[in-house]
Amino acid sequence: MVERRLDDRSGPSRDVETTTESTVNRWDLVVLLAIAGYALAFQLGRWQAHSPFTQLAGDAGNIASYAAALDQPNLFAADSSLGDPRQLRFYAAVHVHILRLLQPYFGDYGSAYLWLLGAHVFLLGTSSYVFGRLLFRSRFWAAVLAAVLLMPVTVGLGTYWGTFRDAQPRFTYAALLPILWAAGLAWHTKPRLWPLLLGFAGALVFIHPVSAPSWGVAILLGLCLNLVGTQRRRHHIAMLIAASAAFAVAMAPFAMLYLGARSDSPELEFEIWKRVISPNYRDALAGFEYVLTRLWDHHPALLAWGASAALFQIGWGRFRRDAARVVAVWTVAVVAVSVGIPFLEQARAAQTGAVPMQVDLIRGLRFLAPLLSLFCVWSLVEADHRLNGATRAPWKQLPRLCGAVLAAVWIHHQMPGEPKHWSAPLYEFPPVQYEQRREAFDQVASLPRDATLLTSSPFLSAGVRYYALHPLVHSRLDLGVFLYARHDALPEWQRAKAYKRRARAVRDPGERLHAFARLASRLCADYALVELAPDRCVEYTTIGSGLTATCEDSATGGSCRELVWINPGYALIRTNP
Repeated sequence: MVERRLDDRSGPSRDVETTTESTVNRWDLVVLLAIAGYALAFQLGRWQAHSPFTQLAGDAGNIASYAAALDQPNLFAADSSLGDPRQLRFYAAVHVHILRLLQPYFGDYGSAYLWLLGAHVFLLGTSSYVFGRLLFRSRFWAAVLAAVLLMPVTVGLGTYWGTFRDAQPRFTYAALLPILWAAGLAWHTKPRLWPLLLGFAGALVFIHPVSAPSWGVAILLGLCLNLVGTQRRRHHIAMLIAASAAFAVAMAPFAMLYLGARSDSPELEFEIWKRVISPNYRDALAGFEYVLTRLWDHHPALLAWGASAALFQIGWGRFRRDAARVVAVWTVAVVAVSVGIPFLEQARAAQTGAVPMQVDLIRGLRFLAPLLSLFCVWSLVEADHRLNGATRAPWKQLPRLCGAVLAAVWIHHQMPGEPKHWSAPLYEFPPVQYEQRREAFDQVASLPRDATLLTSSPFLSAGVRYYALHPLVHSRLDLGVFLYARHDALPEWQRAKAYKRRARAVRDPGERLHAFARLASRLCADYALVELAPDRCVEYTTIGSGLTATCEDSATGGSCRELVWINPGYALIRTNP
């Protein structure tokens, strides 16, 4: 029977370090201290003694902005995407509310977000180590697995696996995922716990909505293997139904919030949606091919070795073959959900002209990286198990040597820059670029509270919102809200984006200021914050001289523009003096 084979088929290895006991000894503490040291180095390397912290961008900048808008909605009433707090209901992840709770203690949203990072790194390393101990029954191989899974892998589609410079929701989900894996294997043969397992998988939708559906289906299909060769099929089917119901119930609150916040704008043509979405997001098969191609181009050993090891382990492996088959089912299911559902949605959208219900589910393909890595390590554990089972094997330590080399090489090639620079805040002053940007944000913060701005880059947009607490008339970061909650705003957003791209392409700093000032006037912004061309050596004090107190004919749609403040990196322009 499957439930017996999963636990008993391959008993404990004869290796003296291999154990199935749940005790913690000094070697566990050594590993956890090493993970904690790495997490601390990562935290310090990202911090760089910058306080308050204004370095957030991307999803982190968006989340901090959402938190600021929910805490102080009166300040963002004129904001292009955050003006109506109801539009933010589609993003019900807990990160926004955690940040709102922490902000009073840290003084600003950026610092509150920053100090979550080290805890995320530690949680990912620790959960990977615990899962490795459960699966491989060896502290050594668990440590190798933790080291491998801690390293980030960029898979394309604007996403990644592993540690990242900000504690983004996908990073949080990655840190919790080995716990779900461990529960999925430990409870695989305990039907009474299946509803609890799937309830946990469904609740993770509030951590990262894009990941939860794929892994809920994957865990459920893995449990279906218990239907093979069992005499309690009816009982197992009943528990699978109960588990599916628990998964649906756990996800229901998020689903209601998400669907309730979606825009109902049938006038939006499907062609507009296609123009603002990357080709790899509007064509699921092309996105899948892109991920495989990128993995092959950048990590051919990972793709080839991981896939070959998976096939061998589920067909001929001796060490926990049935567990390998469960993980293989998870892998197939994650790929099927990440590609299949977007493919069906996109086909329906092409026929009806309706915008798909979701856009980002294909990002679940990033889980190919940890699953392939897992099978790579598993193949070495298999070799270790076989050699230690042979009475006269002359190369018993070779698999472990290969495991140590694998971890060392992978760390060398994949370690991000943050932990390498952990000592910088102890011995160096903050970089000039940070100080210049901080000065710019402080200038914006001193403006009248109802002043609206246009910025020249998404990085500045996030800082203006979550640090300076000012509304924007346009930002590339608005796309997330408009795709899910305000489809009708996409055409105007796209036109402004095109104007901004042309203005950003102007290399001469003075002309760049003029270009953004004109766009700010057109969008009725009170001020424009512009990043000057960093690759041009100019005397910045003279850049804005031709801009000060100049006006365009109002009959042509122009307005007065005045240089308010400037430093070597940034300039603040008032468009309606």
